[in-house]
Amino acid sequence: MDTPTRARPRRARRLGAKTLLVVGCVVLLLANVTVWLRLTALDTDRFVAALTPLADDRDLDEGLAVALTDRIMSRVDVEAQIEEALPNDNPLVVATVTRLARGLVQDTLRDVLESDTFSTIWTEALRRTHRRALQVIDGADGSIALQLTDVLERADRLLTDRGLDIIDSRTIEEIDRVVVATSDDIQTVGQAVDTLRTLAVVLPIVTLVLLALAVVLAVDRRRMVVLVGLGMVATMVVTAVALRIGRRALFDQIDGDVRRRAAGDVWTGLLTPLFRQTAVLLVLGLLLAIGAWLVGPASSTVRLPQLAAIGPYRRPLQVAVVAAAAAALLLLPSLTVTTALVVVLLAVLAVVALEIVNPDESGSGAAPA
Repeated sequence: MDTPTRARPRRARRLGAKTLLVVGCVVLLLANVTVWLRLTALDTDRFVAALTPLADDRDLDEGLAVALTDRIMSRVDVEAQIEEALPNDNPLVVATVTRLARGLVQDTLRDVLESDTFSTIWTEALRRTHRRALQVIDGADGSIALQLTDVLERADRLLTDRGLDIIDSRTIEEIDRVVVATSDDIQTVGQAVDTLRTLAVVLPIVTLVLLALAVVLAVDRRRMVVLVGLGMVATMVVTAVALRIGRRALFDQIDGDVRRRAAGDVWTGLLTPLFRQTAVLLVLGLLLAIGAWLVGPASSTVRLPQLAAIGPYRRPLQVAVVAAAAAALLLLPSLTVTTALVVVLLAVLAVVALEIVNPDESGSGAAPA
């Protein structure tokens, strides 16, 4: 008579636990991406490392060469200098020499931008720009600009050697900053960054709470722990697949092999931390699922009286092994896929060894009848 009454709460608990599991996995996906975005976009070293390969982008070099040439020609009265230098002020000659001077300036800038030294200049310029961007985002007044003083100074020396001395230090000071954004433009971005910083802390906590509640509410908690681990694995697989699809869709929109290679370098630099982070979470989920499954009741064990002292502690030891492996994956300063697999393999072997070697002669490790 009471069986249907007792079954309803159990069904409700199962449904509630599975709902919390699904929602927790969705939030985990968002938390994974949000934490990566916060660590990459707001970390100067990672940001610079991601964009440094653009120094080899010939399209970027050409664009900068044209833009800087326009700046120089708009601030230097080249025609007046040529008229002063030429004995004959024939307009056609002046116009022709002016065009040649412009071409020489642009070619010289291109030579500097395509040189081996530009990579160092570009890296330092990115670093200064990102640090300035963080200051403006945090409320400082002013603008965010890419400063290319070193490029202009090197171009000035080359032009002088080639017989065209039209740039001075004052001109360089006026044109060496390529403004990216002002403090007024960045206000909306600043609000988004504040939200990102908050979500990067809140979402991981919410994920842990939801998954923990799913385990607490479940009728069979060990089975739910296994499902949580498998849910983490599935979520990370979905993330990896979505990233690959996104990469293909992005590259299909890019014309030119050079630009596509540059975009590939940037994508790799920006997304590698996310792939690594996703791999770690996938391995943690796999470790959690395997550990919870192995820690369950054993159907067969090998009893060794010599190890009887650790018999009552078999389950805690297995949990400790899983916890130690998880801590290692989280705390290792440099984690590769190979390292992660080794950690997981050792943990699984240790858990299996404790499971099949049951020193408790009372048979406490055997499956209940």
